[in-house]
Amino acid sequence: MESPDEIRRSAPRRVDLIDVGGAVLACLADVHGNTAALDAVLASEDFALADAVAFLGCTTTGPDPRGVLERCAGLQMPVFHLAGNGERRVLEFADGIRPLEREVDEWLVAAHGDDGLATIGSWPGGLRVARPQAGGLRLCHGSPRSDIEVLTSLTGDERLREATTGVDEAVVVHGHTHVQYRRHAVGKVITGAGSVGLPYAASPGARWALISDEVRLMVTPYDLDRAAALIAATGYPGEAYLKTLRQPPSPEAKTAAAEKIVFSN
Repeated sequence: MESPDEIRRSAPRRVDLIDVGGAVLACLADVHGNTAALDAVLASEDFALADAVAFLGCTTTGPDPRGVLERCAGLQMPVFHLAGNGERRVLEFADGIRPLEREVDEWLVAAHGDDGLATIGSWPGGLRVARPQAGGLRLCHGSPRSDIEVLTSLTGDERLREATTGVDEAVVVHGHTHVQYRRHAVGKVITGAGSVGLPYAASPGARWALISDEVRLMVTPYDLDRAAALIAATGYPGEAYLKTLRQPPSPEAKTAAAEKIVFSN
């Protein structure tokens, strides 16, 4: 159970209104520093259809924070970011708000470096995309009200209404749960983009979303052995990361577990 203080800090400090400058937007959530997975998505024919890309948080928190930031900075299209609970935790570690608990916590702060910490510290907690013809688009990490709220394909309408209170946009796309889904509920299209770096899925492949006049759920295959080699080369101390990459929990199991809670960090 997350503490009231943690839930308070999980509320977005800032929600930016953005112009994506085109008809097709790629939404990439939970890259988690997996550059092999990100490289595959960025090189895919599906991604080539996008006019802009939005990263939905927990982008850098993993084996290669700087590598991910470099790839994002090098994209030749409009690029937008929002911060997830992963970025917030790293900043709280760096600022002393949250005590370091594991070896990986200290490693992540150092791996971001001062420039990386400044970059992720500049990101808002949510994004609004003006799309009058489609009723608008809200992008968030956990939910519009919290970067640690877990929304799934089974979340009840009452909680969905609470989670989207004050959200006028017709389409909500989120990350955090690492499970890909799309549903119509409470008068909106609610979509879990899945995870690029650590998807909970029945088969390998980076999960993400491509949004035009509809929401398309995408799967991009990539080489897990290459990912493992790159992770080992960084010296990343998170042993569970590689195990989860190779043997992810099923989406059904994670969805069922998520529905027993409301907030999870």
